Amino acid sequence: MSKPSIIRRSIVALTASALFGSALVLGGTTAGALPGPETAAVVTPRIDAAPAPLAQKAKKKKKVAGTLTVTSRTKSDVSTGDALAFSGKTSRALKGKKVQLQLRVGKKWQAVSTAKVTEKLAFTVRAKATKAGAQKYRLYVAPTKRTQSAKSRTFTYRVWKWYSVAALPKVDEGGDTWSSGMAHESATIAGKRYAHSIVGWSTYRDQASWSEYNVNYRCTEFRSSIGLIDESASGQTRAFSIRADDATTSLGSAGLGSAKSVSADISGVYRIRLAIGRSGNDNAESKGAFANPQVYCLTSPS
Repeated sequence: MSKPSIIRRSIVALTASALFGSALVLGGTTAGALPGPETAAVVTPRIDAAPAPLAQKAKKKKKVAGTLTVTSRTKSDVSTGDALAFSGKTSRALKGKKVQLQLRVGKKWQAVSTAKVTEKLAFTVRAKATKAGAQKYRLYVAPTKRTQSAKSRTFTYRVWKWYSVAALPKVDEGGDTWSSGMAHESATIAGKRYAHSIVGWSTYRDQASWSEYNVNYRCTEFRSSIGLIDESASGQTRAFSIRADDATTSLGSAGLGSAKSVSADISGVYRIRLAIGRSGNDNAESKGAFANPQVYCLTSPS
């Protein structure tokens, strides 16, 4: 073998030996050597980076707050059946939305009417007052996916009602069933029928029949038609009056063939007495009637 070949083989052998030794060092120690500071090698294990977290879900868009302002409304006390009207403006977010007129019933609000907000951001909503007493109303717009709810302040109305006196219980009555008395029944005067009436009769001249009813300080006015029922004898008249607690007011007289409208102030009164007196021939058969008598009250008088 030539000298250059020998040299090349030696270099290859030394290179392989060096590589083998390096592998042993990386594995822990050199083969055949005792472990020690000069021979040990600490290898830090590779830690792969944690995967990037998933993108968070997009936050929900915040709902837009709308505003609702009442600019005009029915302001006076009303009676049942009267119209209530509310007009106003809204912010742009409520354009095209429905405005509810709500009535407080117990602990809940109930919609009684609705109106749509116009392109000019205006509305007018109307309804009829149906319940007597102190009633609370408000305007309300329900929330949507994009807008929050909106409401007005609360408006309190005193709603009055006419109550039939013929539907109230008698608390006292004058006369007897034979010579005089007062009855709750229908009456026909001048061909017109009044379904809820109080009819009185008496046999003797200047004898009056009467009945009393408690209104419990809740009413302000009395009204009725008065006249003789169509079955009465000719030439007769009846005198009508109302007593409010201790004050008596004459309502005038009425005869056959016509009905007359009468009224009286009963503010601050606890009890009323309706009386029908007699005049004319002693033995003539005639009956007078308070035709559909009513009291105007904030709440039921009974």
